[in-house]
Amino acid sequence: EFRAWRRRWNSMSSSILGVLLDPTTLGIVAIATGTVGYGAKASRAVDAISQTTDGAIGVDAVTHLEGKHAVLLPIVLSATLLTLFAFFDYIGLVFTLLGLAYAVGALGFLVHGALAGRLASRTGARALAGAVASCFGLWWLLTGHWLAGDVLACALCVLAMTLLRLPSLKVAAAVLVALIVFDVVWVFAPIGGRSVMVSVATKQSGNPATAAVTAALGTRPRWMTPSIAMLNKISVPSTTRGGGFAFLGLGDIVLPGVLVSFAARADSGRRPSYFATALGGYVVGLFCAVLASVAWHTAQPALLFLVPSTLCALMAAAAAHGELATLWHHAPSQAPLRPLELNSDHWDP
Repeated sequence: EFRAWRRRWNSMSSSILGVLLDPTTLGIVAIATGTVGYGAKASRAVDAISQTTDGAIGVDAVTHLEGKHAVLLPIVLSATLLTLFAFFDYIGLVFTLLGLAYAVGALGFLVHGALAGRLASRTGARALAGAVASCFGLWWLLTGHWLAGDVLACALCVLAMTLLRLPSLKVAAAVLVALIVFDVVWVFAPIGGRSVMVSVATKQSGNPATAAVTAALGTRPRWMTPSIAMLNKISVPSTTRGGGFAFLGLGDIVLPGVLVSFAARADSGRRPSYFATALGGYVVGLFCAVLASVAWHTAQPALLFLVPSTLCALMAAAAAHGELATLWHHAPSQAPLRPLELNSDHWDP
């Protein structure tokens, strides 16, 4: 019996290790973690700008989440999701192109923020940022390449993280737990035998650019994609699913990412760092979500794993520093940034 148990344990351990070290898994984890980490630092930099400048770009658009959002967000998101599920054939292309426009704008904003302090000409920085963002937008629109889509989707995530704020851990727990319920319901509750969340995430619309070129040339160029999906996820080519893709919804990046941003603003030379602890919890949650997906051979509500792991890691660090009660009720104080980082034309996290 012991030998049989040992063989089963070795087999299970090898399978788990194979999943964790699979290039697809590592790709999803690397992209999502990098986006969350960069977005959290960008959010902190925008906070610092708002404290030292008047009318900095984007500061007025910051939204502070409140307790009421624990009720409003699941209702609004559910209504949007069901509308897309039922009427995607009629409105899907509009949502897709609006998402593309926002993503190009977000990428241009981020590239400009990185270039503005390094180029002598502000006009040149804006022009170069716009050109880079437009090139990625066209690359994705014409070819549907997953890498271009991931760059644009990650830009959307970073911009969303810079514009959303949590005032306390109490509000964070209420809002994020409510969104776990939303995620679980629409991933597992089928309509017509299909998961609503997965169906909307994977739906595609006809590509108007390809249609126009095909009409003009009489044939479709092989490198152009006939259909495009919404920029609502990051995708990585799968090594185990016959050429398919593994994907992670943008909400699974932005929502825990807002909590990691909260942790970054609480840091002030503390060891262990709130930011590093929360980000580590996020990585653990990602790996758990991947393992659950492989074990049950179906899509999983990733927030069910990401929120508890990130929130519990942050609360444990706060308790270790004796600041759990303070952060439970209040927003963290902002630690000062280097003077060169604090100007409205150049913020580089």
